Amino acid sequence: QERERERGRERERASFSKMSASKDDNHDQLSPILRAELLEVVRTRPDFVRRLLDEEEQRVGTPINVPSEPAENPKCSAKRKDLSASYREGHGETPVDQLDKALDAIVEEHQDARQECEHKSFAAAPFLCVLQSTGYGKTRAILRLAETKKKKVVYFLMKNLNGSWQVPQVITSFLNSLRESSADEYLMERKWIKFLNAVKQSVEQGKFDDSKALYNAQVTEEGAFGDFYHGLSKFWEKEETPRKKPIRSALKKEEKSRTPNQQIQASGQGSDSESSRPSKRVKFSYSNSTNITQESLVVCFDEVSALSDGELLALRRAAKYLGILAIFADTATSICKIMRPNDHSSHEKGGTLGRFVAPIFSLNTTDLTWSDDDYDNYENLFCAGRPRWQSHINMCKQNDSNTSDDSIESLISLATTLLTRDVGDDLERNEQDLLRVSNDKVTNHVLPHMIAVFSCRFSLGPRSKISQLLVKHSLATVVGVSEDRSVICSAYPSEPLLAEVSARYTKQEQNLTLVIKHVKAALHSSNKILDPPRGDIGEMCAAALLGYAMDDIRQRKEHTYMSMSVELKELLQLFSYGADNITNNLTSSLINNWNVNFTHFVRPAWTPTQHDLKVMWNRRMAYYVPAGCKGLDLLIAVQHNQSKEYGTLRVQVKNYTNKISNYERQIFFQKLLPSQCPPKLDDESFSVGLLLSVNGIHECCQLLHGPDHTPYQQEESQHPLKNPVLQLATSFPRQAASPLAWLSNELGQICSQNTCQKIDIDWFGDLGIQRKIQNCKQEKSQ
Repeated sequence: QERERERGRERERASFSKMSASKDDNHDQLSPILRAELLEVVRTRPDFVRRLLDEEEQRVGTPINVPSEPAENPKCSAKRKDLSASYREGHGETPVDQLDKALDAIVEEHQDARQECEHKSFAAAPFLCVLQSTGYGKTRAILRLAETKKKKVVYFLMKNLNGSWQVPQVITSFLNSLRESSADEYLMERKWIKFLNAVKQSVEQGKFDDSKALYNAQVTEEGAFGDFYHGLSKFWEKEETPRKKPIRSALKKEEKSRTPNQQIQASGQGSDSESSRPSKRVKFSYSNSTNITQESLVVCFDEVSALSDGELLALRRAAKYLGILAIFADTATSICKIMRPNDHSSHEKGGTLGRFVAPIFSLNTTDLTWSDDDYDNYENLFCAGRPRWQSHINMCKQNDSNTSDDSIESLISLATTLLTRDVGDDLERNEQDLLRVSNDKVTNHVLPHMIAVFSCRFSLGPRSKISQLLVKHSLATVVGVSEDRSVICSAYPSEPLLAEVSARYTKQEQNLTLVIKHVKAALHSSNKILDPPRGDIGEMCAAALLGYAMDDIRQRKEHTYMSMSVELKELLQLFSYGADNITNNLTSSLINNWNVNFTHFVRPAWTPTQHDLKVMWNRRMAYYVPAGCKGLDLLIAVQHNQSKEYGTLRVQVKNYTNKISNYERQIFFQKLLPSQCPPKLDDESFSVGLLLSVNGIHECCQLLHGPDHTPYQQEESQHPLKNPVLQLATSFPRQAASPLAWLSNELGQICSQNTCQKIDIDWFGDLGIQRKIQNCKQEKSQ
């Protein structure tokens, strides 16, 4: 520690030596980095600076003028333009209401715990955690809470935001001072107490009449940081660091000399193994702490992952001691750092988790402006999902020279940067270990953005080892957190903008090749980086083949957007159906007027109905049908280009090692009928049943009609069709002439480790269709 301090002194002396060597007193000519270093030292260590200046003046023989801080810190002048837009509350219980209710729960549980305890020394943690991917409105919700609710809220940004707010200078100075003591957590704790005391005094002596006045002092009408932070620095400089640690750990004599980290390590806290988990937590005595009430100050720390583990733990203890309600906001990457697995913070003796320690991640802010009635409005389409997309469009519209197409392209460019940026060099050591592939010849590490480009369209399951990384780096959405906070589930909900970005990215063959190679490596790796349920891999590969087939058609037709409709006939022909099967006679006239349009697949939690088809069409999404819908795997909406009525493309995927026989094919066809699987359709609605085999099948194309779905005969052509159903059976197109040949082979290899053996005929007996199987056998023998 002494050597580190000496190195710091040498760096400071070097900085002042450079300054004193300048013969010109105009210090604005100093480099910005050197100037910032000088200002930092002047502000945080005035006594040391005065002593150094005396030494330098004696050495050079002339007085030295130290540069002063400018009247307005340029870092604080950055603005958030989206704050000027009107705030939309969201659906149901708004995020602001969620935060307010959670803070009330903290106060209630804190007071109940105090009444239950015989003494005041208990470890109730007065904080809550808000975690979600970027763009869902975490910061806006917290600022809205500060502006509209009764609780007084102070907001601190802990990490610079690209193109937006920068960390206030007072926070930068405090963090630099804090990190000088990184080896001593007790000293960091005292420094946090000093800083938070200064925050409380700044609020109390600022004479803010209400919470809105305090908010206005922090954020200006233009969206920049206000004068509150400049005034806070004065209180912080006047405040004295406590000489003794006011928070004492309730430990035995031989344990008191250990630091908090040593205490945790000695007790086994934080170990992954069940056997090493401690029976008791390390306790701290808060007998002199301030009580938590409804009038307690709320302090929010945004981008809290910028703090180290020791800094964060010291902050938690200091906030408890001073009676401050803390809000920690960040992405999912920091949840286990903020709240350790099995860290029972609600009771002293390690009871069940308290209400307030459950993280808030379900923010009802999606689809605030999207309308399902405006099909051709791509600005409306690409704003579906998180509110950040609409905020960016609104900012683009503030420039009168921007057209609607300019705003859309600007939004696509933003989303492309966020989704496809390579973060390999920015990964921490433990994150790199998660992504390491030991048995793959293509790559040593799986890159998160390659997985994200695929997953945002075709999904790879909510639970994986890299869920946190996808949330942190690649726009995945948190959909679940286990009770012990050791497992985070993430997914990509329906966001047409991300599907458009992904489709544009994979238009280049080399990008598509890399994406498929990384997905394959992640699925086949020995450490199971991605481990979706067994039955989902075949469905996922079939969905990807259909999606990339749509991209191929759009690219050849030079569509402006990769979200435009194509003819159903063109899609079916790509799967190597012979022209005689598709274009012959009535079949041709039946499908010629039908279009298909989808860019991504989602898995709804409900059984789809006919009413879903319009939403699916307008949003360019298709369904993985939920479990329980037997006989159907994928559901795609189709539309008649004249009557605008909706039909269905129903897909059943079979990943068998053997080639599917004719009578087995008929059984699967029977289960694909609209009368056998959802959604139920009107009498005149059109449906296509596609039986897609990964490895092989006896290809077939047949037309059924009528309530009983009987085969259509040519002599019936003068009668109108009722309940027309076109049934097609084919396999992944692996012929060399097919534009999908390479992709089919790669996806087939991904499925190869999850194939099923030849089906047992008795398996169908439970479905009540044994008689139909016998009929098929008789027809085959005849």
